[in-house]
Amino acid sequence: MMGEMKPIHTKIKEAQFRFLMETTTDGVWIWEVEADQVVWNEKMYTLIGLPPQGIEANLERVQSLIHPEDLKKYQEMIDAALETGNSYELEFRIRRSDGQYIWVLDRATVLKDNDNRPYRMMGTIADISDRKYNELWLNGQKQILEAIAKNAPLQETLSLLIHTLESQASELFGSILLTDLPNNCLRLGAAPHLHPDYNQAVDGVPISEGTGSCGTAAYRKEPVIVENIATDPLWKNYKDLALSYGLQAAWSVPVLSLQDQVLGTFCFYAQSPSLPKEKHHKRMESATRLAAIAIERCQSEAALRENEQRFRCLFEEVPLIPVQGYDPDLNIFFWNKASENLYGYSPQEAIGKNLEELILTPETADYLRQGYHNWITQGIPMAPGELIVKNHKQESIRIFSSYVLLYNAKGKPELYCVDLDLTERYQQAEKLSELSTRLKYLHRLSTGNYQDFEELFAAYLQAGCQLFRLTTGFIANLNQEIICLEFVQSDLPLKPGMCFKVSDTYCSEVVDHQETISFGKIEDYPKLKEYFPYKTFKLESYLGTPIIVEDKIYGVLSFLSPEVRTQPFTEADREMIELMAKDISRFITDHHQELKRQEAELALRESELKYRSIFENISQGIFQSTPDGYYLSANRFLAHLYGYDSPESLIECLTDIDRQLYVDPTRRQQLKILTEEQGIVYDFESEVYRRDGEIIWVSETQRAVLDEEGNIIYYEGTVEDISARRQAEEQLHYDAYHDKLTGLKNRTWFIDHLGQTIHAYQLQETGLYAILFIDLDRFKIINDSLGHLVGDDLLKQVAQRLQTSLSGIHGESFCNLDREIPKDTLARFGGDEFAVLLTSLSDPQEAIAAAERLVSLMRTPFRMGDYEFSLGASIGITLGHHDYHSPEELLRDADLAMYQAKGQGGGQFVCFETVMHPRALARLQLEHDLTRALELEELSLCYQPVVCLRTGGLKGFEVLLRWKHSKKGWISPGEFIPVAEEIGLISTLGWWVLEQSCRQLQQWRAEISQGLEIVLNVNLSLLQLKQTNLVEQIEKLLRSHHIPGDCLNLEVTETSFLETSQFDASILHELKALGLQLSIDDFGTGYSSLSRLHQLPIDMIKIDREFVDGIETDISKEAIAQTIITLAHNLGAQLVCEGIETPAQCCKLQQLGCEYAQGYLFSRPLIPRSATQLLKHPHFQQAINWSSCGCSVASK
Repeated sequence: MMGEMKPIHTKIKEAQFRFLMETTTDGVWIWEVEADQVVWNEKMYTLIGLPPQGIEANLERVQSLIHPEDLKKYQEMIDAALETGNSYELEFRIRRSDGQYIWVLDRATVLKDNDNRPYRMMGTIADISDRKYNELWLNGQKQILEAIAKNAPLQETLSLLIHTLESQASELFGSILLTDLPNNCLRLGAAPHLHPDYNQAVDGVPISEGTGSCGTAAYRKEPVIVENIATDPLWKNYKDLALSYGLQAAWSVPVLSLQDQVLGTFCFYAQSPSLPKEKHHKRMESATRLAAIAIERCQSEAALRENEQRFRCLFEEVPLIPVQGYDPDLNIFFWNKASENLYGYSPQEAIGKNLEELILTPETADYLRQGYHNWITQGIPMAPGELIVKNHKQESIRIFSSYVLLYNAKGKPELYCVDLDLTERYQQAEKLSELSTRLKYLHRLSTGNYQDFEELFAAYLQAGCQLFRLTTGFIANLNQEIICLEFVQSDLPLKPGMCFKVSDTYCSEVVDHQETISFGKIEDYPKLKEYFPYKTFKLESYLGTPIIVEDKIYGVLSFLSPEVRTQPFTEADREMIELMAKDISRFITDHHQELKRQEAELALRESELKYRSIFENISQGIFQSTPDGYYLSANRFLAHLYGYDSPESLIECLTDIDRQLYVDPTRRQQLKILTEEQGIVYDFESEVYRRDGEIIWVSETQRAVLDEEGNIIYYEGTVEDISARRQAEEQLHYDAYHDKLTGLKNRTWFIDHLGQTIHAYQLQETGLYAILFIDLDRFKIINDSLGHLVGDDLLKQVAQRLQTSLSGIHGESFCNLDREIPKDTLARFGGDEFAVLLTSLSDPQEAIAAAERLVSLMRTPFRMGDYEFSLGASIGITLGHHDYHSPEELLRDADLAMYQAKGQGGGQFVCFETVMHPRALARLQLEHDLTRALELEELSLCYQPVVCLRTGGLKGFEVLLRWKHSKKGWISPGEFIPVAEEIGLISTLGWWVLEQSCRQLQQWRAEISQGLEIVLNVNLSLLQLKQTNLVEQIEKLLRSHHIPGDCLNLEVTETSFLETSQFDASILHELKALGLQLSIDDFGTGYSSLSRLHQLPIDMIKIDREFVDGIETDISKEAIAQTIITLAHNLGAQLVCEGIETPAQCCKLQQLGCEYAQGYLFSRPLIPRSATQLLKHPHFQQAINWSSCGCSVASK
């Protein structure tokens, strides 16, 4: 039965135990010792923060949850229980699953088996965190308050506070920062468990918004709670620092004083993003109160020590306020340095002695002792007052004493005495009394009635000798290195007028130092024994000071005596002599000023006379006039300038200056306004009437004369006749805008007027305008040929014709224009260029009609003496529109259009088109490239054979210039030769062609035969023909290349021949004398004058290809060719025709009697190598296949 009952009994116990484990509010644990298995009830899991059956526990797992600081005592307790079998109670900290530690109370017992071996331990765990934290906090508060009471160092107290707080929340780190007001930042106070590097980094964080939790809390004076440092904007500039040390949340509270001043901040840091709980808020609130108490106590103690030190230093070190402290028996216990200075006893000598032994007389000692007693016993304070005491030399000292009664820590009275030394004050009073007596004496001297300087200064010297008890006094004047006596009071043989070197007198010390010098015996200045006063008169004592007049040393006031002074000169003596010197200086200054005043009055009288003389005789008008408009005064010149006999007559007649004098009555009002604004007006120019009605220009300078209140009394000024200058200026203005040669407006005026027209057009947007840019054709040839005088006269005629035409154009005479073109729209731009500005056009055709008229007009020949010239004009037209913003743009386009007209042969007009811009650029590029063609060796020569039509033989070659551009290839001579002529390069090219031709001839004669009968036809430009050294240069070429003159035939265009002067014709004869042949090129195109033609030494005439083309069918061309051939033969010249391309043309010219010909029918131009091969042919004279040409030749 018992055996059956035991299992049942066991089951009942187990059921009861299970019931207790499930219903108890405490955690229950069971440890099976041998199996090392720990069983927890559900409450135990909840306490740890785990779900039921969350872990399989054993003893090691349990020990891992215990706080490291508590683990040892826990292990010891387990071991003891297992060994003894006794129960135990133990308080320790255990870690929850969230990482936080809680305080628990563990009660446990041991179960043993029959062998007395422990097989099971079981116990309960109760959460005692609240009680434990309260105990720790109370204990910590007690320790903190004790530290404050003991004046422990502030950092030690604050560290203790942090430790206490961290014991309440082990997962947090505390920090206290202190306010640094001068630098407006926070300094590290205490943070024992934060990393030192982090503490160093935040030391000095600014007190401002956005500087982390602490800086912002101090700035706002309110708590700043940051849950997540990584995302909060307050930590934007500091988050990397905090996160690098594992700090992710920061809760900061400002530490405030009772006066609401920020003393610092307290902060809790967490290692995970989190917010504070209620217990944390309470602890932080308590912590800031304790921190405020500690900080304020520390600051108070520091201030107390500082004040104590300050006042101790004040009393002990202050040099001017003697303070002593003594007890009721007058025994000394305090004695500062000022007391030592006053009485002569050091603190070591005085402290411990009786006051009566040191400084008190018996009477004074009795007074102090009685007063001290009455104050202690009756409360009657001792009144401050004067006392006579003695110093360590037993000399009497007058002092003023004040008293302070204090009680020390033992309650015993201490009397402090504060003394002021009155000795110097009484001495000063005596000195002031003496000085007052002297000043009264000096006043009587300075206000006395004296006849002259001698009597005045004698009184001063006599008084000085008496005051200073010296026998000699003098006033000496300084003149560079010499000092002369002016006034003397002495028994010594010293007289006024005596002079000495300054360096040999006592005065040298005064002059060198520019201050008062004194000595009572010569021994004080041993070097002065070598000076004149001592060597001569044995003067021992001296008192001297400089006399300053107008900031310079005038001289020296000196007093001397042969007696040695028993008493040194006092400061009062020096002040007295300086006052005397100032009086003397004032008298001298007044005297000098009086002399200057007299001189000024004399100069003023002379100036008035001089001014009156100038006023009457100056060649300039001078006046004074009232604001109302009449003259107060005027000089004779002004009267005569305005046509009046006298100033009186002018003043009498001109009573309304504004209307009677000024052509524009408002001018004087304008002058008055300017004068009031500026005070003075210079060069105000106006037109005025003379009395006879003549108008003249005057320039006025006027200023206003004011009374004391600033009101204008009158005006005064000068008037100058500037009529001649204005006339000259007008002439200069005219010259600036007119062409001197023609009298037309010039380029400057035209551009200015055109700019105004453009501006008006853009503003009004009504009316058309245009410019005609005119360039004369063939003027340059005439000017270069006949000289500039002829050219200038021709330009005048052109200008007059244009002016007359433009001024007189009405109705049908100008293509039915019904308006007159203003003549001032015509301008000469320079050279042979003119421009016309047409405004208010109703139709662009009006500008074209005007250009047609001018082109037609310029075709009419001009006659000058025996000459008659046909010029012609090329005109470029530009119509104004909104795209034009400056005159330069319009002129540029008109110039382009003009050149286009010229390029088309001249004598016509062209309207500008935008396509001309690229052409102009291409033309500029061509000019540039042509100037470099010679340098780049792009030019070469070709040779076109000239054939004899009678024999078929080769007469020679015409030399032709060719240009192969490095990029553009071959460029036609018809394109680049005119450009060369325009830019002045034709002469250079001509000489190059001539020199290359001579070189080629020399080469052929050397390779083939020295007797080679071949002629090269070379073109000669008009510019070359007009060169004065032409003959010499050609002669030099012939000689240097060793060729005869008859090998060259110089071709000159018909136009160039016509433009040759008598001097040029003589040059042609000189060229003939060298053996050269001369030809007229392009004959028939220049309208030759036969009267000139027969005077020229012509060898050959070349008929232009214009008359050859179509000659076989055109009867008129045949007639012209026949006429030219007949003319040439009559002049003794031979004929050559160019441009022959067909056999018919060749046969026709043979029939008409032409001697020579050239053209593609015979040969194209040959390069030098081909020409050389032709000349080397054994029968080069028959190298031309006439049968292929279809012509017959006479046999040789």
